[in-house]
Amino acid sequence: FMFSFVPTLEYRGRCGYLIQTGLDHHCFHEIDRKDFSTVYWNKGFVGFGTNDFRLGSYWQMLSIDSLWTLHNRFAWHVSGSYYLRKFRGVDSKLVNGENKNRADIDGDARFAFFRHRSWILVARCQGLIGAWNDQPDQGSEHGAYWRLSPSFEAIFRKGKAGGMIFFTYTLDDMPSYPNTSRTTEMQRFSRDRLLQIGVRFFI
Repeated sequence: FMFSFVPTLEYRGRCGYLIQTGLDHHCFHEIDRKDFSTVYWNKGFVGFGTNDFRLGSYWQMLSIDSLWTLHNRFAWHVSGSYYLRKFRGVDSKLVNGENKNRADIDGDARFAFFRHRSWILVARCQGLIGAWNDQPDQGSEHGAYWRLSPSFEAIFRKGKAGGMIFFTYTLDDMPSYPNTSRTTEMQRFSRDRLLQIGVRFFI
């Protein structure tokens, strides 16, 4: 079970770009199994990208013939994050409990390469690179992690609503986590070699 709360401030400029900053709170609980301890993190982030990166804005704009341009067909977003370790007056385990991640940079880009009637075909790629440290206050083991997820999206637009069929394949090298017995290291957040096929609906 995952819970997230991400308060964000966003500025959208007339030049077609947006700037974001905020705090990302996540916690990961196990319900039917207890292989891992609960993981908490709170990370501050700053992001920058095109105004039309959100899927609803993206496909609505490209549904207009005069806006089907090379510039508008490419949308992107980049953000950098730092994981807080301590915060005054708060239990450090609630600020950053059992979390190895320390800082990361992620990027996401879409390019629409074909349109026919109500269909738009899009190539997408998401990437992440970061640094982890097991116990930074004690100078223990550390390293880097990464994730790459290329996708193909077939977007169908109908009036003010739409949907898509998507295919996503993920490769990654994420840090392993100790199980509850503390005797072995196991993968928890890795999606390496995962193929996802699904449907999304949006307005």
